[in-house]
Amino acid sequence: MSHKYKSSELISNMIVTTDAVVLHSRRYGDTSRIAVLYSRDLGKVTVMAKGARTPKSPFGSSLEPLSRVKATIYQRRNRDMHTISAAEHTGGHLRLHDSYDHLSAALAFCQLIHRTQADEVPMADVFDLLTTTLHEIDTAEPPTCFSRMFAAQLRLAEIMGFGLPIMEPPPSTALKLSMTDGLPRPESAEGFRMSTAAYSHLQSMLTTPLDLITLVLSAEDRLEVEAFLQLYFAHHLR
Repeated sequence: MSHKYKSSELISNMIVTTDAVVLHSRRYGDTSRIAVLYSRDLGKVTVMAKGARTPKSPFGSSLEPLSRVKATIYQRRNRDMHTISAAEHTGGHLRLHDSYDHLSAALAFCQLIHRTQADEVPMADVFDLLTTTLHEIDTAEPPTCFSRMFAAQLRLAEIMGFGLPIMEPPPSTALKLSMTDGLPRPESAEGFRMSTAAYSHLQSMLTTPLDLITLVLSAEDRLEVEAFLQLYFAHHLR
């Protein structure tokens, strides 16, 4: 009986070393830190870093949000939180913390990943999109940070099965977008009211590769696109 118990315990608990991005991090107790990672091999996972805030901690700044790391995680089956024993930086984002626009856009996308992804369901497409998006925001000029972030949100919706269709903007000055399928409707129909200009920008972000997006949104168009995407994701995830 004892041998069988130890065997099943070994199967249910394992040490995993995986590439990951830190989505969120907070202090815990006097010396530790709790972080939420999105990893290539485990998906979204919550980890406890014991002693991470002590002066001699080997973690350093590796568990700060937006960090891309190689993480070693002791995964316990049927637990909501696991233990992280090591995290080493694997790539730097030179500008994300130097510009308010860069930081805001990158954190907003990480928060969306945190909010939309189930725990411990790895999706390679989501991980690749996350790392690519952070890189493209990092290399963008400040006025284009949010355009690249919105474009990444559109690609995430597609991965999750509710992507917007590619359509020619209608000739009217305003339209209503359906929350169900993202199709434009007449202004008299139910849906999210959006200017044709903002809708044209949405379509441009849908069809342009992330690294080639140089679109600068006006304050009004940015607010419209941001509000629509928030409601669109909320509708499909409720």
